[in-house]
Amino acid sequence: MGGYGFAAGHPDKGAELTAADGRLINFTDSYFVMTSNLGAKEAMRSRTNNYTSFKNTVLQYVTLAMRPEIIGRLSKLGGIHVFRRLGEPEQRALAGFHIKRVLERMARHGCHLELSESAFEYIVRNGYSAEYGARNMEGVIMKAIQEAVSTAARVRQQVSGRLIENPDSNGLTIVRWPKF
Repeated sequence: MGGYGFAAGHPDKGAELTAADGRLINFTDSYFVMTSNLGAKEAMRSRTNNYTSFKNTVLQYVTLAMRPEIIGRLSKLGGIHVFRRLGEPEQRALAGFHIKRVLERMARHGCHLELSESAFEYIVRNGYSAEYGARNMEGVIMKAIQEAVSTAARVRQQVSGRLIENPDSNGLTIVRWPKF
């Protein structure tokens, strides 16, 4: 398999990357983002909403795990930035984004579904986590919608309609279009 070599270019030219096939890729006017979970577990355990405290916890773990010269180089290149944890408004927006993608994909396969407000609230309520962020959201969306579709198909019910929260099954169910 091919590898990549990286060489910092002339300061005015930017950096270039040589691909295994010999192509030269220029990164002038590019940004590189490196992410890490250093200190995230400990910072997420903290119940404080104080960003400075959260950031200091993460940076403490970064300085324990990374050599000072690496931290120094990163500082010269723009610094180390600690992202804020996602709050409920951001997670609701992410839920809406992922739900839209799933429903569009289902529509391409003939399952025309729309989500009621109660179904959306069910997904947000079960997918939101102050501790783990949005990691569970997509799984909750897939499971809830897939279970509703498979249940409807199993009882030979129409698979198109409106998804609503079903308190009896602790999930979502599909109601036919004329009934809502």
